[in-house]
Amino acid sequence: MNRKRIFVIAFMVPIIYGILWFLSIFISTDLNHFFYDSHIVFLYLALPWSFFTIEVGAMCSAYTSSYICNPLTILLISIGFAVNVVVSTIVLAGLGKLFKK
Repeated sequence: MNRKRIFVIAFMVPIIYGILWFLSIFISTDLNHFFYDSHIVFLYLALPWSFFTIEVGAMCSAYTSSYICNPLTILLISIGFAVNVVVSTIVLAGLGKLFKK
């Protein structure tokens, strides 16, 4: 698969998760709590970018409203997650070629 496609798909996954999390507010409280408890998975998968993102979000919250900071934080975590997925794909493809020889 093309690296650009992998990046776009990986970029969209946390954004779609965030949209589903937001919509779960209107559906069920239990579902919303499930999404809240599970969002840590994306923070772990976006490491080390998520540490940077949390700091940027905190600085942004100090100066502007959450309507600006929350989308910025989601965007940065999505980029970090996508970068990690692409790098993992490249490394695993390289290892696969190495072990085939």
